[in-house]
Amino acid sequence: MFRRRAHRAGMPLVLLSCVGVMFSLLVLPRSVVNATAIDAPLQLIDLINQQRTLHGCPVLSVAPELSLSAYSHAEDMAINDFFNHIGSNGSHLGDRATAAGYTYMLVAENMLAGSEDLTLIVDQWMASPTHRDNLLNCDLSEIGVGYVYQEDDQANVQMPDATLSGPFHHYWVIDLGTRAP
Repeated sequence: MFRRRAHRAGMPLVLLSCVGVMFSLLVLPRSVVNATAIDAPLQLIDLINQQRTLHGCPVLSVAPELSLSAYSHAEDMAINDFFNHIGSNGSHLGDRATAAGYTYMLVAENMLAGSEDLTLIVDQWMASPTHRDNLLNCDLSEIGVGYVYQEDDQANVQMPDATLSGPFHHYWVIDLGTRAP
């Protein structure tokens, strides 16, 4: 059974962060607005772009629509106690990207829960062939990062294999894409 936790109630706070000449849309519930929540997504993008540069791929630009898509999925997982690429409403990445206004030719998604160490997150993704392929896909040109910290997370998070795990507290989603012409 899915339930909304009380501390998640209230209107989200929308923040714009400048990244070069691109703007990143970060939609954060008031309960997670702190320096880490604001700075960490930009730092994560920097670490990912460092890996891409080392492997001959161009850096990713921030797409506000992908940030919204990634954040909405991270929040959905945190609030509804699951960890899966399929949303609690049955949505898939393409559905979420489209709903956020991103018209894509190609999209990919990486997720991680349980760590606030950004270097460890990128290292874990680089150690996983599927996640590494997403990060180093030179055909992807844009990124959005979603991050949710859930202070009262419990050990009741349903995993893709239907087992329960957690608490994770930190939920990360990156959506990568290339816009349709």
